[in-house]
Amino acid sequence: MAKVLSKKKRIFIILILLVAVVGFLIYISIPIVNDPIRNFDYLWQSFDRYYSNFECKDIDWKELYSCYRDKVTPMTTNHELYEIMVDLLKHLNDKHVYIHRFNQVYFSGYELPILSYFQILKFDFRLPLKDFSINLIGKKYINGKLKKALFVRQLHVPPFGFRHIIHYGWLDNGIGYIHISEMRKEREKTEKTIEKILTYFEGARSYIIDIRDNIGGYAGPIEESLARKFVDRRRLWALSYTRSGPEHTDFSKPQQKFIDPDGDKNLSHTPVVLLTNKNTQSAAELFTMMMDVLPNVTIVGDTTMGIFSDTRVEKLPNGWEYRLSIMKTTDHKSGWFEGKGIEPDILVENSEDDIKRGVDRVLEKAIDLVTSRPTPNLD
Repeated sequence: MAKVLSKKKRIFIILILLVAVVGFLIYISIPIVNDPIRNFDYLWQSFDRYYSNFECKDIDWKELYSCYRDKVTPMTTNHELYEIMVDLLKHLNDKHVYIHRFNQVYFSGYELPILSYFQILKFDFRLPLKDFSINLIGKKYINGKLKKALFVRQLHVPPFGFRHIIHYGWLDNGIGYIHISEMRKEREKTEKTIEKILTYFEGARSYIIDIRDNIGGYAGPIEESLARKFVDRRRLWALSYTRSGPEHTDFSKPQQKFIDPDGDKNLSHTPVVLLTNKNTQSAAELFTMMMDVLPNVTIVGDTTMGIFSDTRVEKLPNGWEYRLSIMKTTDHKSGWFEGKGIEPDILVENSEDDIKRGVDRVLEKAIDLVTSRPTPNLD
């Protein structure tokens, strides 16, 4: 067994090195414009025109231009320019924002230094909270073996590696437990996986859907395959606006987002508890927002991370890549949670010490809640 694992590790390292070599060859083939002033102005102007979250973060972007533009001269080196850009983007405190040059990437909002290529290999977008453990749940709370589903191979963007992103199993009292660690783009695979899981839980009296430590991704597939199963009628769950003009407050008319019942399998009379924490982020927060409008759903745990916007990836004239948030997303009542996160209906916070001594207070509260909860009133 050790030899097999060792062989897998060697293959993984070889694949990573190949990706690095290919990336380097592509990088060196891109025409470079090394004018530091032009590149700084290009970055600042791009955010000035398209970034969506200045208003909610109360940022004076023009004042920051005056502060950091003075540091850039025709003699500014690439290393110096990159650090100036990093210092500028720190003010956004937006975990969707990054700037990337070969072998270096900076993610705004994580309070991390600039990461090298090998540090990026270990980066998985989660804060080091240690308030959740899927291993603890499998050992202590699940009846029988915790099952795994939706195997992922990811070698092109962080988080790198091989893993199952859904775990599920029976809890006491006929409660079906599902943990989702990422929101994947593969619609057909996601749909088949969820169908298999819900068939396994046929007859469950209630569900606990756990999206603690979920790094997000794409909300659409999990909405279609899972969220719609619990919907009683068509419901508005969000409003989305796109930057539409030069002023930071210029946005398009709202695009309404609805969630509709699944015509084949309806579980709208089944109580659901959704578990969240501060590592519930991005597409997982959109999933939280859509589940929050359903009367049979209660959210338990901690406030989510607070990054909702759709993003766009662009390149500077010198070839460096950056990402910016371009949309304002609110709930159906126009509540804007960017930088704040969604508060749970019932606040329960695990500590690292709780997990170390084998207790998941968030999950235990959810179990108590669904065990004693009456059938919901769908008004």
